[in-house]
Amino acid sequence: NVSNSTVQAFGGGGSTAMGGSATVTFTGNGITVGSQILAEGGSGAMPGGDATVMLNAGTGTIQINSGTVEAECPNGVSEIRLSFLNRTSGGFFVNGQEGVVFNPPTGPPGTGFLVEGSPGIPGVNFLVTYSGSPPTGSPPTPPPDLIDFLVTYSGSPPTGSPPTPPPDLIDQVVASTNKDVDSLTGPLGGGDAGVGAPDEEEKKKEPPVCR
Repeated sequence: NVSNSTVQAFGGGGSTAMGGSATVTFTGNGITVGSQILAEGGSGAMPGGDATVMLNAGTGTIQINSGTVEAECPNGVSEIRLSFLNRTSGGFFVNGQEGVVFNPPTGPPGTGFLVEGSPGIPGVNFLVTYSGSPPTGSPPTPPPDLIDFLVTYSGSPPTGSPPTPPPDLIDQVVASTNKDVDSLTGPLGGGDAGVGAPDEEEKKKEPPVCR
């Protein structure tokens, strides 16, 4: 959609109640603005009379090459809403600069998105919605610390030889093994391995043998 002429919507005033709301909606796979789009809520005795501009760009972009997109009201809520499919960021341009709300950033006169006469505030009165699939192409590379985490805890054992334990751990294992072996065998005193020969005192305690 291309808008090179002024598009305006006004909410009626109310002397005893709130003013009327005004909404301007553009929908298409790409929107180009070359003039003014304005939604102006009506004034009234009570709060109300909202003003909303909605630009639904589908799979395209939103370009403001000159002019302004504006929402304003004296008593209600003023908002500019942009929506995109197949995007996760960007998509709107002011004088060829992506992601810019107003040029110059100090405010009018100039080109861009205005809410209550000032550049729109992202996340407050300038709201952008992204939905659908992310742009095609290579996925973003995660930071190095996340890559290390994924490699270490992926669930598959690392390829190649297992890591060698530190030397002090090897010495502890060998010393502990030797100690266990000594405690099992004891000192060897001849005869069968592991069985000590009886000493003289034990022989004296044996009863005499009659022949």
